[in-house]
Amino acid sequence: MLSHAGTAMRLWHDLDRPITGRRVPGSIPVLAASVFVGLVVDALIVPTGFNLAYSDAQSHLTIARRLFDTASGAGIQQLGTVWLPMPHLLLAPMVLSRWMWHTGWGAAVLGSICLGVTACCVYRSVARWGGGRAARMVGVAVVVINPSMLYLCATALTEPVLIAAMAMSLAGLSDLATRRRISSPGEVAIFCGIPAALAALSRYEGWALCLTGTIFVAAVVWRRSRSWSRLAATVAGFGGPPVLAILWWLGYNWGCLSRSAGVLQGAVLGQCPAGRDRGQWRQHEV
Repeated sequence: MLSHAGTAMRLWHDLDRPITGRRVPGSIPVLAASVFVGLVVDALIVPTGFNLAYSDAQSHLTIARRLFDTASGAGIQQLGTVWLPMPHLLLAPMVLSRWMWHTGWGAAVLGSICLGVTACCVYRSVARWGGGRAARMVGVAVVVINPSMLYLCATALTEPVLIAAMAMSLAGLSDLATRRRISSPGEVAIFCGIPAALAALSRYEGWALCLTGTIFVAAVVWRRSRSWSRLAATVAGFGGPPVLAILWWLGYNWGCLSRSAGVLQGAVLGQCPAGRDRGQWRQHEV
């Protein structure tokens, strides 16, 4: 009992400890606790079927399943167009189980992970900007007790993946702006650019993050270094991964659908059959 109390006190004090380099004390406990909250909410929502209330959620589950299991030809071409691919790629391992696919639990587990990542990154961002324990916990609470966020993370909609990717990128940008040493282009690419690329492949709102993030990086680096070479290298570090991701997506559209502008004019491949209610969809064979 005393050891548990001591562990709890240590974790509580970690939430107010200063940042040391890239380490933000308390990040792992916040991540784990937020994932747990998400799973508890999932256990309440999934049995009701409200996690599949939107036909889009059913379609996302089906697209993810059809990547490896469909009579019409499994494979990357089942990603379709219009909807960006990252949520389906992340969801695919979660729906290997037919039960996880039918019930939507696969998406709920992924959503809980996204909830944890988002809360952790908000916690880290607040800490980077000088917030103490109270401010950090308010930031986490805004995420984990938000009813809309909790519901979204129980569904197969694409917003949880986008929000988690944006939160990761923003946490990296907070580190860039507040640390004493100027981050190298490689560090910016890993901690800011790659998460921005994930956002760019999740929803089109992520493309706006890539643009505004590039402007932010340029402003921060120029203010701190006044070096054109450093500015160019760091901006390339941030913008390179999203640009490559977007070019890959346009190339996919061209290669699979013979039109690079499929994101603007194509139909979604692998949609759920129109007009099926939840019960019928459960019986639908992939």
